[in-house]
Amino acid sequence: MAMMSAEIQQQWRFLKSVISYQLSVINPVGVWWGIKKCQNTPSTNWCGVSPKDLSTGGFSGHICFPHEFLNQPARTYCLLFTVKSRLIYRLRLAFSTLPNIQAWLTTVVILLLFTAIALPLGFYTHFLKFEFLLTSPVKIILIIAGCLIIPAILEELVFRVLLLPHLTENTAIIQQLFWGFTSLISFIIYHPLEGLTVYPPGKETSLNPVFLLLVALLGIVCNFAYYQSGSIWTPVFIHWVIVVAWLLFFGGYAQITP
Repeated sequence: MAMMSAEIQQQWRFLKSVISYQLSVINPVGVWWGIKKCQNTPSTNWCGVSPKDLSTGGFSGHICFPHEFLNQPARTYCLLFTVKSRLIYRLRLAFSTLPNIQAWLTTVVILLLFTAIALPLGFYTHFLKFEFLLTSPVKIILIIAGCLIIPAILEELVFRVLLLPHLTENTAIIQQLFWGFTSLISFIIYHPLEGLTVYPPGKETSLNPVFLLLVALLGIVCNFAYYQSGSIWTPVFIHWVIVVAWLLFFGGYAQITP
């Protein structure tokens, strides 16, 4: 009973420390930035990501705890909070970074390169064909607007922003390659899973090898666009233009609708 009481008191002290620190790092607009970076002093109770780290993109990657909190719940809590802080940082930077002229020019070049590869491949395999979607202007506007949200922004948020290190994180090349490969494979696998589960009308298209090859190519160019700009808006633009063009001008709408 005494041991249980001591454990409860220990967890309570840990919880009070959590609450106290969270309250102490709330900035003027109410954004919580993360766990304080370990400073190698006896009084330090926190580590992980500091507000300064988040503003500069530098992450220590260390998880350390005061002696009395060296237990699995504390370790897990701090690890999860460090991951959360990093994701918040990536979201904030990806959406707030506006591409400069050079980034936009690079994006246009990337889009043209994709087109130069995708169109011959699509026409040669008969996956693509010139077919303008004949429908009402209202429906065309809805398709264009809808594609900006899903798939463009939503998929780029998941497969680029959350998975890929932001360019301000000063990540090693090998780590960039690892996460780039992870993002690409996840992006490819997602599309047939979507057709097999949430959107059955697109099942046949989503399992088409040519479609998956074009998805892989799209994933590669979007990864590169995000890495070179640090902004979600360049891969969103590429993704959006390609999907809209496919749906409206190259028979895509007929391929994914009942």
